[in-house]
Amino acid sequence: MAVQIYYQLIRDIVIDEQLLSMLQPQRRKQLFSFRLESDQKRCAAAGLLLWKHIYNKHPERFTAAGKPSVANAPFFNLSHSNDFVMLAVSDTPVGCDIEKLHKTVLSHHVFHPNELDALSNLPSGDIQNHEFLRLWTAKEAFLKAIGTGIDAKASSYDFSKSNTISLYDGSFWKLEHHTVCDFPDYLSCVCYKCLQ
Repeated sequence: MAVQIYYQLIRDIVIDEQLLSMLQPQRRKQLFSFRLESDQKRCAAAGLLLWKHIYNKHPERFTAAGKPSVANAPFFNLSHSNDFVMLAVSDTPVGCDIEKLHKTVLSHHVFHPNELDALSNLPSGDIQNHEFLRLWTAKEAFLKAIGTGIDAKASSYDFSKSNTISLYDGSFWKLEHHTVCDFPDYLSCVCYKCLQ
């Protein structure tokens, strides 16, 4: 299976009985724990994507500790930013990130020195902001794919010149950047483990 990417526009979400019936019990509980309607819609959008592309094809089970798991399901990862929720599905470990273009603040604890150098050599403004988000979404998608998230080692990975990375364990990872159709102010990235 190739990596599949799905987006859900949050403003299109209507929380009604039909939608609630598609959500997993824990997702419904989580949805009602949010006070803000925007947070409820974001939670519902994530649940809807999961139902459409994972849960309705692979029944949910629970571990002995009560954690939900999905038997024989593909790997998947969620991300959200402002108006969108993103779901990436793959037959290998996968991570994703979506971000809306905005003014950037360089994060020295997250970026590799080569990435910081590349960013500082760009003119400030839209070009630098776009490259910042290209690097940020790559970094976050990769770190989610390997299961760490943003951590102290984030700055040790350099994506300034390549969309692939090999790790010490011999694994090989690929990054793909995408724009969201009809929404050019969003940038997303998916990272997945390549089979050797």
